[in-house]
Amino acid sequence: MRNLILFCTLCGLVFSSSAALAIEEYRSYLGFDYLLTDFEADTGTSADLDAVSVRFGSYLSKNVALEGRLGVGVGDDTVAGVNHELDSFVGVYARGIIPYQTVEFYGIIGLTRVDLTLSAPRTNPADGDESGLSYGLGLDFKIGERIAVGGEYLMLIDSSDFELTTTNIGVKYYF
Repeated sequence: MRNLILFCTLCGLVFSSSAALAIEEYRSYLGFDYLLTDFEADTGTSADLDAVSVRFGSYLSKNVALEGRLGVGVGDDTVAGVNHELDSFVGVYARGIIPYQTVEFYGIIGLTRVDLTLSAPRTNPADGDESGLSYGLGLDFKIGERIAVGGEYLMLIDSSDFELTTTNIGVKYYF
């Protein structure tokens, strides 16, 4: 029994020190993005909606990171008398990363929930939310030990009623 306790204690120390080394090698990050968002309804109507987002992520290895994002709309668009507005979105994503010197090329996939409001004069606004699979590609350029800038294309939502795609520019701070 004593040997089992000693063995378990030793294993715990080894695994906890391995986790500490991994945390020091692969960092977490906080990012801010400006999103040029395109709303395209299946009826052919399209609107340009701008948004900003904040993201928090952490590297699991040099090739994999997990991140969460929270965004809000900062601009609306009126098309054919209907006002389109992106209220907010929230998502969780995995990033597959190919690093090369000071550049990271990545693919991103995850789940997103989007809240939209469509309103026309003299009618009640239609609030809607949609959840779905998101995917895209991006490129980050490290401009210092702790800062990177980048661009990304993301299919935020592809539902039966509409598509919401974004082209993002942003900055990341590693800590």
